[in-house]
Amino acid sequence: MDLVLRPVNATFLEEVVFPAFQVGVADAYPALTQLLERIDDERTRVLIETALHQGVEGTFYTLDTEIWMEAVYRLLFWEWIPSRRRGWTIASEYQGYAGGLDETLHAALMMEDAGYPYWDPKRAMKERTLYFGRPDSEKGLAALVSGRWHPFPSFPPDQALATRGRDPVFDRAEGVAIADWSYRNATTVMRWAETQLARLTDLLKREAVRLRAVGFAQEEIEEYWFGSQSTPPVLNVAFSGLGAEASQWVRHIGSLSRMIRSAVELEQGLTSIIVPPFRLQQPGDE
Repeated sequence: MDLVLRPVNATFLEEVVFPAFQVGVADAYPALTQLLERIDDERTRVLIETALHQGVEGTFYTLDTEIWMEAVYRLLFWEWIPSRRRGWTIASEYQGYAGGLDETLHAALMMEDAGYPYWDPKRAMKERTLYFGRPDSEKGLAALVSGRWHPFPSFPPDQALATRGRDPVFDRAEGVAIADWSYRNATTVMRWAETQLARLTDLLKREAVRLRAVGFAQEEIEEYWFGSQSTPPVLNVAFSGLGAEASQWVRHIGSLSRMIRSAVELEQGLTSIIVPPFRLQQPGDE
């Protein structure tokens, strides 16, 4: 596992966390103070107060790494709801998606790029590597997985949180921000859900044409991807025609589809983060 995707309270991030991050990349002290004024969770407050008591001089980079990492993970990846007393508090940790970066990007490109040559391992690997190096924002889920922000954020994301999973980019002139973690708001995720059925249907139609001489378990895959079945179909590779990795990508696409539907039901956005160990396969790998 080197990639995690989670639903997130978009209002909390956009109204509380991101404004503080914008301040903190220049001066961490007022940013932490600003967060304390809006946070009503004991553990998160303890972490922020500890960082303040240790002395803060400069940006987030000057903070104790262990303390700040725990605090920022709680802020970004736990379920925050309005507190009955004041500010925001934690309800729980959202159930999300965890998987390999390479496998997840493969599934996302299958879902979003009709020209992605997923049936050809070497060509597909080359395209994944090229895309990860410079992800465009047109492929929404693939871009999120690859750390591309859309729209352009008001702060450099890597200065708030970095796992060293990839080289960050923050180019105001070009409007390009790429980091180890990324975010999409609830409206964007809803748009993905609205086009998801058509995209997955098109993918299966392309498979039906490609495998017309062999056939495959199209109906069973549809039921799994579209949510009427909770478990993936059992694919006999010798007869499915989908290839040796079929069960994996069918499962990954089903998990990603369910996560998007779940986020829409919760009226939430999505966050992604690349976590150690991380490695995207390169052309020439076995």
